[in-house]
Order: sequence, then structure tokens, then C-alpha cells
Amino acid sequence: MHRYDYIIIGGGIAGTTAAETIRKADSNARIAILEEEKHVLYSRVFLPKYCRNEITREKVMLRSLGDYEKERLDLYTYEKAESIDFVKREVKALSGNIFYFNPFVIIISTISNAITFG
Repeated sequence: MHRYDYIIIGGGIAGTTAAETIRKADSNARIAILEEEKHVLYSRVFLPKYCRNEITREKVMLRSLGDYEKERLDLYTYEKAESIDFVKREVKALSGNIFYFNPFVIIISTISNAITFG
């Protein structure tokens, strides 16, 4: 069972910044980021240069796993939110994992038709 004070759906720049901002305001909060992709935060803008071997991978990656650990942010990659139940305060992921939140779930990424709200 995964229990958090804050669950952020979407680990892009907005979601990661939201988590880091919450951490600064609440040093004791339990914060989870659910990210559909397998990678930590990276710059999509730099991908073409990286593909042309004009820059290194390190320039593309904006955070490392160590950055999340240092800030005590639990990053779950390959975790796509399937449904959010505001009464039960739970987020169900396609993986079958259930994440419970109190008091907030923050949805940052684009909402796909696959997410249902209850």
C-alpha cells in the first residue's frame, strides 16, 4: 500500500517543479510523482541535438534519481494513472498499484481519456 500526502500525476517539468515547491513548503510531506515514461525529467527541447550527437546525455537529463532521493520525492516510472477516486482518496495505476492520498492529488500532465474520475 502506498500512502502519500501529495500525489503528483505527471513527472515533467511542471510536475517535478510542483513536487520540489511542495517539499520546500512542507519538509515532512510524503510526496509521490507518478510518471508514465521510464526516464527521470529530461529536456524534450534538447532531444534533436542529442540525436545528432551534438550534446551529451547529461545535458538532456534535467534531474537524476539522486536528485529525487535527496529531496525525498518518490518517483514511480512506468506508472500511468488509470483512475482517481476522490471519495476513497486513491489513484489506481494501470500496473495495478493503488496510491492513497491525503490531502491532495495534483494532476499536472495532460488528462487522457483513459483516466476516470470518481
